[in-house]
Amino acid sequence: MKKFKSIRLTLLLCISMLVIYQFTVMRTSFYSVEYQNRIKSEIKTIKFFAQQHFGAQDLTNAHIQNFFKTVTEKNKAIAGIMFFENENNISFSSKKSLFNEEQDFEKFKNLYNQKVLSVEKIETKSFNGKNYQYFIIKDNSFEILIIYSYKFPGIIIIKLIFEYIALLACLAVFILLIYNGKTLFILLKNRNLTPLKKSDDFHKPIEEVKKNIKPANEKTAQKKPEIRDISINTKEIKVNSLESFAFEFFRKLCTNFNLTHVSLNIYNSEKNITVKTYETKGETFAKLSKENNTKEMKVLLNELKQGAYIFKNQSRSIYFPLIYSKNFLGFLEMNKNEAFTGSECEKLSVELKILSAKINETAGKK
Repeated sequence: MKKFKSIRLTLLLCISMLVIYQFTVMRTSFYSVEYQNRIKSEIKTIKFFAQQHFGAQDLTNAHIQNFFKTVTEKNKAIAGIMFFENENNISFSSKKSLFNEEQDFEKFKNLYNQKVLSVEKIETKSFNGKNYQYFIIKDNSFEILIIYSYKFPGIIIIKLIFEYIALLACLAVFILLIYNGKTLFILLKNRNLTPLKKSDDFHKPIEEVKKNIKPANEKTAQKKPEIRDISINTKEIKVNSLESFAFEFFRKLCTNFNLTHVSLNIYNSEKNITVKTYETKGETFAKLSKENNTKEMKVLLNELKQGAYIFKNQSRSIYFPLIYSKNFLGFLEMNKNEAFTGSECEKLSVELKILSAKINETAGKK
């Protein structure tokens, strides 16, 4: 069982990694297009600004420096700018700390002098694994080389972070549901279990339940107990306080928790064994006296005495200890066609306190 769960968990993790990889490829491609559109829009604005700034006046260092300052302040992703005039002699350059290495800025200058850079077209160059994008604005008397550091702006990074958080949350829920062997159908079905009504005997004191059990000498004792929710076919039951209580108690458990089998196992402290005393299986209620002295049961008893309930058969069977005032009285074995849920175990722990009190009370009268 553990090996199967480990294989299932490994498979789920592999699927999750594949989903994350495909998501990364898809979203990176999408945001790369958005980033390119941002660069194109900025280049268009800078080109228009350069034509307006230098078109109607002589080229001076003051004008060029003012142009560089304005452009770099508005466009944070620009790593450097080079201004060329008079037959490719550089007259001014501006560099920011966005370059990966100091030599990268000079490499662009050399490439420009070699006339290998495209003009009026956004291109990408890579130096030592670092990507840069460049654009050359060409005019009659000058050319401006604008170099961008290929880096997503903060708004795109924030979008990616939120998308990854949502994706990881969905994958976590998917892994938990599949790993625990639960489906959405089972979860919804468990929500529709018949709730215990406030008027049921489960919510009444034990003394009030006893009043509803009539003595053996009454004629009505010959009749079968009234069944409202389900029909349990059984022979005439000798009226016994614990027996009648167990019959009604088992009936309600089967109804409210969709159980297929319930059996009460009383602990014999002298022999250190348990004896199966009452059992409801399907629609049959039976009184038994079957000792269970197997090695497996002795191991289970050590756990049950500590107050821990034990799951078996892929959580479709449960051994629930019956303890009253720190005294171990036995356990209740319950089976159903689907796994027990945590909320069901919490409800059972409350309901079985009534049964433990009843067993303790019966034992005290013997």
